[in-house]
Amino acid sequence: MGKRSSSELDRIGVEIELLAPAGVTRADVATAIAQLSPSSESRVVPIYAAGIESSRSGPNNYFHLTRGVKVVNAEGEIMCRLVDDATIQEGLSTDLSESGDYRIVVDDKRLLWLIERNTSAASSLRQCLLPLAKMYKTDIRATSDRRRYRVVVNQRTIATALTQRSGRERVVEIVTPVITGDYRQQLDQLLAPARAQGCVVPVEAAVHVHFDAEPFRDPGRLARLVDLFQTRAGELKDRFATNPRCRMLGPQPPELIELLEPIGRASSDGEVVPEWQDFEPQLMQLRLPKLADINLRNLQARAEGKDTVEIRILGPAIDTDQIVGQIHDLQTLLTNTVL
Repeated sequence: MGKRSSSELDRIGVEIELLAPAGVTRADVATAIAQLSPSSESRVVPIYAAGIESSRSGPNNYFHLTRGVKVVNAEGEIMCRLVDDATIQEGLSTDLSESGDYRIVVDDKRLLWLIERNTSAASSLRQCLLPLAKMYKTDIRATSDRRRYRVVVNQRTIATALTQRSGRERVVEIVTPVITGDYRQQLDQLLAPARAQGCVVPVEAAVHVHFDAEPFRDPGRLARLVDLFQTRAGELKDRFATNPRCRMLGPQPPELIELLEPIGRASSDGEVVPEWQDFEPQLMQLRLPKLADINLRNLQARAEGKDTVEIRILGPAIDTDQIVGQIHDLQTLLTNTVL
């Protein structure tokens, strides 16, 4: 009999990608979650969510803010966030939104943080860049149709706010806070209202699970984790019903494999492996991908508020029992093979 899942893996965060029907937005789904919450004073609050989009004209990526919402209970605790996900495309209109929905695009992540911290997500397209323009003591330039606004400094555009495509507000990625204990009850408080609102699983969707990074800050464990998803990738994708339409997956870079291979051999042979404090500087030199089967960037960066290892291969679902079953299976797998 295999080992039971470790308590080190009990604290999780889950991301579930859904699509609302025409005429229903993620704000509507958030309102339904708030209304059915055990806390009668739960409320919906506008937020920005950060993301990355590829450049169409060069090798560099751009960073963006899109508008989402969070559900907050009477104690001020976040029950969930509902945000856009750029990978969800099929079934959405290519026309421009008439509702005023927009995104903000920059080419420097520091500008993204600056805008997010100084602009309310409740701001309109016309107003959202005003705080940034004021900081740089410059004006905002608008196109004649008022669908796009730019902040220009020294003849260079540093931020653009532009109208979203129609239907982006239908994308509902549910992002939980840290949850423990009865996953089914906690997830169903979010998924039952989404199902009642008519949400479905998009064709490109996935479920992502985040675990605390600290248990994996051991070179031997990290080597076993990477080897598991590297050497058994096909088997695991069958086991967890990975969506073949989900393109934002892939292996770890060869540099990480080369770094971990001797550690993995030493660990399996019972030999001495490096301490984390000696190994970490080497890890910090590598450029790790986010869009892989396992996302190790937050572990590498010790990301504040999201210091996690993210497993990205779980198949898409809106059924609570299906999601919880996969989470338990994943916990058992990691306990038996990694910890």
